Amino acid sequence: MAGLTGLSTTQLTDNWSLRATLAHVQAEYKKINSTVCRDVFGDITCGGDKKLQNTPENTLSLLSSYRRELTNGWNWFVNGDVTYRGDMYVSEVNLAKNPTATVANLRTGFDKGPWNVSLWVENLTDEDAPAFLTRTTDFGTSTANGGPYGYQGALRKPRELGVTGSYRF
Repeated sequence: MAGLTGLSTTQLTDNWSLRATLAHVQAEYKKINSTVCRDVFGDITCGGDKKLQNTPENTLSLLSSYRRELTNGWNWFVNGDVTYRGDMYVSEVNLAKNPTATVANLRTGFDKGPWNVSLWVENLTDEDAPAFLTRTTDFGTSTANGGPYGYQGALRKPRELGVTGSYRF
């Protein structure tokens, strides 16, 4: 396994901050002995090198926050974030992939002391790649060699808009 990670936090102005992260990972099985490989391919080694499951090669995030003081103790803020996750294999047999996903969120609002009201959008671009996929045992099916394997996952929430009001005490 080899990789590179990075994190940067910058205060662009007194009111505006920016944070970025990245990770690049090359994760492979150099030697694998898997009963799933045996059941699917008839070879316990999966025929050679395979990528590590549930490990995207690249991930990135960018978060930005701007805050400004208004009159009478009120503040205005806007926050945004974007995350990117590269595709990744669902299991050690490297047959199915969880696709690349990019998700953006925005929030703006006002606060004063314990009061807060905000307008927000989650999944701004309406990304529809599954939130996750995983290999599972499915006793209702079987492969040619007898392994009862299937895949299951969770759908990503569609774009959501909302308003939140709160009081902290």
